[in-house]
Amino acid sequence: MSSVFEIPTGIPNLTDQIAKDGRQALHGHSFKGTWNSPYESSPVVVRFFDILNVHDQEYITKKGGHLRHKIKIWGRLQHEHILPLLGLFHGCGPLPGLVTPWMYNGTLTNIMRRRHNTLTRYERFCLLEDIASALHYRMSSPVNLGILKYVPLPVHANAIVHGNLASFNVFVDSHGRGFVRCSGYSRMLGEIAVSETQETHPGDFRWAAPELVKDRNNSSNRLPTSKSDVWSFGCIMIHILSGRVPWSYISSTPGVATRLVQNRVPQLPREIATQDSSFLQQCFSVSPADRPSADQILAFVREESSHCINQTPQTATGVSFSQWNS
Repeated sequence: MSSVFEIPTGIPNLTDQIAKDGRQALHGHSFKGTWNSPYESSPVVVRFFDILNVHDQEYITKKGGHLRHKIKIWGRLQHEHILPLLGLFHGCGPLPGLVTPWMYNGTLTNIMRRRHNTLTRYERFCLLEDIASALHYRMSSPVNLGILKYVPLPVHANAIVHGNLASFNVFVDSHGRGFVRCSGYSRMLGEIAVSETQETHPGDFRWAAPELVKDRNNSSNRLPTSKSDVWSFGCIMIHILSGRVPWSYISSTPGVATRLVQNRVPQLPREIATQDSSFLQQCFSVSPADRPSADQILAFVREESSHCINQTPQTATGVSFSQWNS
């Protein structure tokens, strides 16, 4: 175990309980394994920080601080549609890996690539509702992170922002349900208020709100907020409803960034219904204050989901959740 990393309170060390599955190696920074807990065995994924220089102690210490920050936030999140942090795994580098449940269908990006043409409108809105509820959920009890004490309120009102909400940070299980993974950019709003000098970058310009791209010389003006998460949710909504990533007609990341600086918004693909387009236009308001709240987002997707339960599938080849893992 590395001396540069102190395990945050309440996060279990699962190193001795996880058996690596060599046949299911994912890539250089993660692997699939089996967690043999005292109660049952279950598939998990262990993911590691990308350490560019394992001999640079100052660099590793800084990365360790970022990792502790992420664990402190992620470890407190308890919601049925937030990917749970099960514990830590040591022994594959200077910093521990993060253990999460294995998601059969991978990321939302993978699902939209493989199954876009087979999803019904109802299934699409079930995914959107899962993501919206994760952003909105209420805390079960106050938590003290050594910075501020928080009371049970909706996640955005309770001072948690995601900061990198995108399809690659949403995972889908074998039943077609979505789970939001905590981002390395996640922040407590109270923490932002006292830590404005922290380095913050949008995870991917295609999913980023324009205010996170502008004013590159003033990092405090580019900190993520609940309203920048709303813009990102709109981008995910484009992806789920149309099968196309936001700004799909722009091939380069710099090209997307240029349009964001110019206060341009993503064009809505023709596959998106009129009522959905109207809501998306609100999500893409250039003024953050004009974007809908987490309450309004959840209410909209729940209403649309209820409307389409008994409607004709969006495609002739729609499949049920029970067939997703076939």
